[in-house]
Amino acid sequence: MFKQTAAAFALAIAVINPAIAQPSPPQAASARPNPYAPFDWLIGDWYAKGGPGMLREQISYGPNRSYIRFSVYTAPSETAPQHLHFEGIAVWNGKTGVLDYLFAVEPGSGAQENGIFRAEPDGSIIREVELIDAQGKSGTFRQTFRRTGGDSAITSVMRKTETGWEPTFPGGENIELRRRTL
Repeated sequence: MFKQTAAAFALAIAVINPAIAQPSPPQAASARPNPYAPFDWLIGDWYAKGGPGMLREQISYGPNRSYIRFSVYTAPSETAPQHLHFEGIAVWNGKTGVLDYLFAVEPGSGAQENGIFRAEPDGSIIREVELIDAQGKSGTFRQTFRRTGGDSAITSVMRKTETGWEPTFPGGENIELRRRTL
């Protein structure tokens, strides 16, 4: 008798309130806010004079905008062969509301960078960096990207010291980036 009463009650609830009986369908991907939108302006092939030579930051989306791929190259000049300095991906973390990332530094060296990317209210992008070498020693760095035009930006690469923040290399606090289009 109890089973029949429980079944009748469940049927009545299902008829009266279908929302209780059936879970709502997952929200369509196109209806969700795009967490990568603040980073859209950074996607591209960026070049700069940095330190003693050339710096190239190649930033692109992965399949279906599921992550952002970063590849950074250096060279003694724009015409010299480029050397891969670091590469990795940044992925949206819905819990923290920032991009988590992991980069292999000097691939094969055993060094890595990890941390977060966050978008500031003024549109600038901050990359908080923990660099860990193959022996486990670490350092703290910060890279900031500020858009200055449709195809231009300023980036700074700073390291944390006992006395505060300082450029990672001479001129590292004000690197002019230019986007190249194919």
